[in-house]
Amino acid sequence: MIEQDIANIDSLIIHDMQTNAEYLRQVAVYFTEHQEPRLHLDILLLSLKMINYQGQSHLQTGVILEYVFSATQLHNDTMEQKIRCQDEVLNQGLKGTNSRILVGDFFYSRAFYLMSKLGELKVVSHLCNAINQYIEGQIQQIFHTDDSIALEQMYFQGLKRKSCLYYTSVTQVVGVLGNCTKADNQALCDYGLHLGMAVQTIEETLCCIRGNEAGQHKQFNLSFVMIRGLQQATPALRQLIYAVIAKQPVSAHSIESAKLICQICIQTDALAYTRAQIEVQIKRARQAIVVFPESIYRLALQNIATKLLVQFDQDLAKVGL
Repeated sequence: MIEQDIANIDSLIIHDMQTNAEYLRQVAVYFTEHQEPRLHLDILLLSLKMINYQGQSHLQTGVILEYVFSATQLHNDTMEQKIRCQDEVLNQGLKGTNSRILVGDFFYSRAFYLMSKLGELKVVSHLCNAINQYIEGQIQQIFHTDDSIALEQMYFQGLKRKSCLYYTSVTQVVGVLGNCTKADNQALCDYGLHLGMAVQTIEETLCCIRGNEAGQHKQFNLSFVMIRGLQQATPALRQLIYAVIAKQPVSAHSIESAKLICQICIQTDALAYTRAQIEVQIKRARQAIVVFPESIYRLALQNIATKLLVQFDQDLAKVGL
């Protein structure tokens, strides 16, 4: 359905990466070959087909989105744990905050350059605004509270400046390229918003359940399942959870303590409550695009949302939940 378009986008990326820094080209190849699923490209291309887009800007736009996505991933403090590359040189080079940020900045610079060549000022405006808000959101995470109720509110606010902001910007771009009506634009944006919220919540929940919460997140960036567990925990247990997340030495077996805390959170209604929130977002994403005529492309977009929950349940089953 869109396989050829994705292959063409990858070819454009490889051609564009004719840089003197061979390492940067290797990183670009890594992102095109190892980042699966590439939901942002699926959403871009399927949405354009759903609205019967006939233009020629979708491939270059796909390259820009790949660069922006790669940059945000590299700037994310969990990127080091996500990379599992066979190329030891590449793997070593992406370790450490400074190297990841510099490579991420390079991808941002390529994205901005291609935006200037695209000739779609509204597309440039949407993407630049998304990048700006994403960076602001990352900075705002530094300021946090110990109130778990407030953290739940902050969590969903924060999501709007993370994955869902990115997916919303993708659907905004679709609306611009397709010259959509205001109503259709809103429908596309709603789809991107709710899909993105589901994606981010799922990713962070699985990270927590697999025992990586303490090693990957600071107190101000808790996963939703941990926040829910904190709401139901006793004061003593809440203090212990915060201590482990902050990497404070609560015992001689801090790793075991972190896993125990995750299990305690799961033994409350935290996991069921989190899954229910994810399911709500998925239903809203599916419903958002029913305003468009029924087609194989609309169905594919709705199935993307549905499969997120199916895969989430399968991942939970793999860890015995």
